[in-house]
Amino acid sequence: MIESRQIKNIFAYQTLENDLRQMIFRNELQYDSAITPETELAQQYNIGRNTVRKALSNLEKEGLIRKVHGRGTFVIHPDERPVQAPAKLKITLVIPEDKSTLAGNFYDRNFVAGVREHIFMSNTEITVANPAELSFKSLYSSFGSGALNGIIWERPSKETFPLIEKLRDEKVPQVTISRSIPGIPGVFFDVDRSIQETIKFLTKIGHRNIAFIDVERNYPIFINRQRTFLEMLRKMGHECPEKYLCRFARPGNYDEKLDQIPPVTAIIASSFIIDHLYSWFERKGLNVPEDISLIALSAENSIELKNHPEMSAIIDPRREIGKVAMEMLEGIIAGMDVSIAPRKIRGELIMRKSCISPVSKL
Repeated sequence: MIESRQIKNIFAYQTLENDLRQMIFRNELQYDSAITPETELAQQYNIGRNTVRKALSNLEKEGLIRKVHGRGTFVIHPDERPVQAPAKLKITLVIPEDKSTLAGNFYDRNFVAGVREHIFMSNTEITVANPAELSFKSLYSSFGSGALNGIIWERPSKETFPLIEKLRDEKVPQVTISRSIPGIPGVFFDVDRSIQETIKFLTKIGHRNIAFIDVERNYPIFINRQRTFLEMLRKMGHECPEKYLCRFARPGNYDEKLDQIPPVTAIIASSFIIDHLYSWFERKGLNVPEDISLIALSAENSIELKNHPEMSAIIDPRREIGKVAMEMLEGIIAGMDVSIAPRKIRGELIMRKSCISPVSKL
């Protein structure tokens, strides 16, 4: 019988290996600087040097890193990685506002990382495109010639819907992210459930007056989560829950609208407002969490979570959404019967120091 500590250490290298691989795919490691030395990695992950070397060896075999004698271990630039056989599939990722994996926000970076993790060993060619540079003629021509097998649309704007619908009518395989278009499979963050779970949690620890600060946009994902918030407050007995919903059409007059929020003990807020919200707290003489508990709608490794490590958060599972979207698109291309019903992916609720029971302040 193997001791539990031995079982725990059998695949200890995989945690380090997976973490480094994800950081590489998210472009979080510099190409011209050595990664963290083996001794430090061993200390950080509480594993032995040999275990660290096994993880690095696997990544080296995949062509993601190289060891340079006397200098350390470096991430290999994508253009310098081993040439694989001709791509089996050629997929275009359409990212809003031309956000690349380096310059884009964390929502896009995590999403693209999820796609790349899914297709890394499948020899699929990925192209990131700006919706403003695409046309029906170019996309349909590429599809007809075999230069394009399918498209994933990351949060497409309503102006792009006619193009997507026209390609749909021509049987071009497509998947949308966070947007509903008839006849097109879509992948969504199940934010409605996350809102429900968050309010239930806040209620259990004593909060009653809770505000939700969100974006005012005419897309189902925003409309539905705001409706869910209002329904939860009605169940709590609030006769006029609308006064606790604050919506901004970015950019907006933040202070004027924030001043209209009635006294609350907890706030759920979209990531775009976090920095301004902290400034508003300071101006009002409010402290987090002593006066107000704060939970952000955010993403893994986002700027606001790095700037405010104490902040609680509802994490949008962008990386998992990227994996699922790619899986669905591959199914469509292969001729499988892929459901067009919305595919919802659950997020993660992380509670940190910015959230406490209001009872503890009495």
